[in-house]
Amino acid sequence: VGKSQINDYFLNQDHYSPRKIFLEYAIDIAKRHFPFGLGFGSYGSDAASKFYSSVYVFYGFGNLYALGPQGGALNDNYFASVLGQFGWLGLFILVGIFILMLIKCLSFSNDGNVKALCLSLILVFVIAGFGSGTVRSAVGMLLFGLLGILFASQEQH
Repeated sequence: VGKSQINDYFLNQDHYSPRKIFLEYAIDIAKRHFPFGLGFGSYGSDAASKFYSSVYVFYGFGNLYALGPQGGALNDNYFASVLGQFGWLGLFILVGIFILMLIKCLSFSNDGNVKALCLSLILVFVIAGFGSGTVRSAVGMLLFGLLGILFASQEQH
């Protein structure tokens, strides 16, 4: 699933990747501002992009393709955004939430199709979290709503 994108975005040293750069700096921020990160609206969020965060200026993003003030990659890596804004603690909490959702999906025993749909939605969130802002978009909220409906329907059985 997305092997070529993972290679291009994160593993290939010869390929310029704003997402990889963004994630690398999020890790640096999380280390420097352990354990809480920089706070709301500071990195990878819509507000940080719209008002061009001073963090981007500090790291020289203005000189990098797609990471300047008009760049299109300033808020499209959800996990890097969480790590930069909320640090290791925030990422730990988010991963914990995904693990709890995964456990809940695996507990669905009465319908294999529902379990497959539930697991597929979680997989979509994890993959999209590295390569887009879909998780926090209207589509992401719709998918989370669908996941909530699946959880609620299984509670009734």
